[in-house]
Amino acid sequence: MVFKRELKIWTRTLASGSPEARNLVLRAMRQWRKDTDLITVRDAEGLATLPEAERPDWLALWGEVNTLMRKAGDRSPQ
Repeated sequence: MVFKRELKIWTRTLASGSPEARNLVLRAMRQWRKDTDLITVRDAEGLATLPEAERPDWLALWGEVNTLMRKAGDRSPQ
């Protein structure tokens, strides 16, 4: 899954510890959360249309996104 690979890159970026890295990660993950192209793999209604076997992977990805954002210091509601 492309998003998993990209999420690993963002995780390594955040690990650098710089404020710039933190801001880049937060900006990217916020974009993922609001990108309308990702509705079908992010929102409950969209996920319900996917084959049942695919849903756990997407749910796990969004859980990892939320964790990464918390590590980056995000305090916004999910």
